[in-house]
Amino acid sequence: MFVGLATPQQAKKMYKNLIESSPEGLFVHDFAGRVLFANSRAVHIMGAQSQEEFIGTNVLSFSLNEDADTLKKRKAPMLRGEDLAYQESRVRRMNGEVIEIETKPLLIDFQGKKAALVFFRDLTYHRQLEKEVV
Repeated sequence: MFVGLATPQQAKKMYKNLIESSPEGLFVHDFAGRVLFANSRAVHIMGAQSQEEFIGTNVLSFSLNEDADTLKKRKAPMLRGEDLAYQESRVRRMNGEVIEIETKPLLIDFQGKKAALVFFRDLTYHRQLEKEVV
C-alpha cells in the first residue's frame, strides 16, 4: 500500500512499524539534550528497562567525559544542515557498562520544534559477533 493512499491511522501504523523494526537505535533529543523519543532498539542498547525510563534522560549524562566534547562539537555543523558521518564514541549504559557506539545526528522538526534525530549502533556487540564468526 502506498502511504499517499493510506488512511492517517494506517500511515501512522506503517511508520511505527518501520521505526520499531529498525536494527539501529533511533532517538530524538532537544537541544538541551533531553530525550524526547526512542525506539525499542535504542532503549535496549542503552540498557533501559522501558521507553519511559529512557525518555526524559539527558544524552550527555551517558557520554564519557573524554568523548563529550567531541559529541558537542557536532552540534554546529548539524544545525547548518551538514550531512555528518557516523562517529565512534563510548557511552555508559544505564547499568553502568561502557560500550562503544557509532552515532549519526540529523536535524529534524519534531512536534513543531527543531531537534536532533540520532541513529546509533552498538559497536561492542557487532565486534563481539565478528570475533565469534572468525
